[in-house]
Amino acid sequence: EGFDTEHTRFASKYSLYLYREVGVDEETKVKGVPVLFITGNAGSYKQVRPIAAEAARYFAEHVQQDEALLKSGMRNLDFFTADFNEDITAFHGQTLLDQAEFLNDAVAYILSLYHDPQRSSRDPGLPDPTSVIIVGHSMGGIVARTMLVMPNYQSNSINTIITMSAPHARAPVSFDADIVSTYQKINDYWRQAYSQKWANDNPLWHVTLVSIAGGGLDTIVPSDYASLSSLVPDTHGFTVFTSSIPNVWTGSDHLSILWCDQMRKVIVRAILDVVDVNRPGQTKPRAQRMKVFKRWFLTGMERI
Repeated sequence: EGFDTEHTRFASKYSLYLYREVGVDEETKVKGVPVLFITGNAGSYKQVRPIAAEAARYFAEHVQQDEALLKSGMRNLDFFTADFNEDITAFHGQTLLDQAEFLNDAVAYILSLYHDPQRSSRDPGLPDPTSVIIVGHSMGGIVARTMLVMPNYQSNSINTIITMSAPHARAPVSFDADIVSTYQKINDYWRQAYSQKWANDNPLWHVTLVSIAGGGLDTIVPSDYASLSSLVPDTHGFTVFTSSIPNVWTGSDHLSILWCDQMRKVIVRAILDVVDVNRPGQTKPRAQRMKVFKRWFLTGMERI
């Protein structure tokens, strides 16, 4: 309720939710690591449920009692999600920019909750979070990448992005000039950032991006579009098909990638594995994150 016009000019158009799993975790205060789920074209904010429910249950059943894991910095995930009223982002560039601006405002607000003792029940000895993990489905993955090029982006407030069936390489439909130019702007920014010689000159140096493609069953976004090969170097991200992810081993259509049981389990465990609440960024350093993601999403038989 508190995320109003004082925080964003889109308060009357969009809204923000915090997910809680009934019977497992009904605490309304924030207490773990912030994760923001971004829905895709005409998607519902309720699509956060399969992954967020799995995260709540897995943490309660396997992590909570494990002193070693808690000591290493693993905590439960506070899943936030935005209701865009099933906006059409794939066909309209301005909508894409509106959503990215709204979400940057949302990230600033989410991070502020952790500073507020009335809204947060985190251990006071831990540093306040300075960044949010992003999970994006379809065009939500593009909105996530757009957030980093917006004027209201808070530096280093995003360092980990996982996308599912997201058309990174090019717009799925190109009859709107706005969306084509927006795509070009985003992709140019990402390419230029990673082509810098020195890490200090690269604004995306701490960002890791994993793009998961559904393969042949996804008839909405061709998996070629999910490729990061021309955008992100192997040191910062990779593309993988659900059919080659260990313990998933199956293709996935555009929507079922969100609720496929094997898939959501791997995503939740991978996110929990990169979390470290002892660091302000809430995640392990970039090189370690990449190692974790490669372990969960790749077979180890790849050439790289």
